[in-house]
Formats: sequence, C-alpha cells, structure tokens
Amino acid sequence: MSDLLPCPFCGGDAYYHDIGNSHTKSRGTKIWCASCRFEKTVKAFRQDLDWTRSHAIAAWNTRSSTAALALPEVKALVDALRRALDADYFGSSEAMLGPLRQEMHAVLRAIEEAKP
Repeated sequence: MSDLLPCPFCGGDAYYHDIGNSHTKSRGTKIWCASCRFEKTVKAFRQDLDWTRSHAIAAWNTRSSTAALALPEVKALVDALRRALDADYFGSSEAMLGPLRQEMHAVLRAIEEAKP
C-alpha cells in the first residue's frame, strides 16, 4: 500500500495484512517491516477492516518530530541484534559471544552519543 511510510527503525519496506473478515467479531490489521521484522497490530471488536486498517496505518506512519537516532546506527543495532538472536546461546562459547556483546555495547554507546 502506497500510504505506508518506510519502517521508522531501518527504513525498510512496510506491508500490511488484515486479520479476520466480515463474519468475525474481532478484526485487525497487522503492519510489518520486511527487513527488521518490527510490527504493529491494531485490533478491534465489532469494527470493520477499513477502520482497523486506517488506524493501523495512522499508528505506523506516526513519527516523532525530531529523529533521536541516526539511521546508520539503527541499522547497525538491528544487524547486531539479529546476529545475537541467530546465535546458538546454549552451544556457543564465550569466545564467540564476547565479541558480539562488545560490538552491541559499542553500537549502543554510539547511539547514546548521537542523541540530541
């Protein structure tokens, strides 16, 4: 849908999916980013899908008036967290996880320093 702004966290493409139909009492709309997998869902009881879709899009497109983080730092954080989630914590040694933790802390420090 062209009304959707890019992901507020990584700039990726956003998509939506309606949940429910005219025969269900509970309906909703889920919007998600294909890149970082962030998602926002709006559900309603006894509202139609047009209502949930418009409210979900409005919530997704809401942005703060000033950007608190620089986009490259957000992308670096998302990448570091994705690698952390993909790591096998139960089978990994500290030698593997230590550098990953250091990288994540360095990215977080850079984000903190970039705040206005």
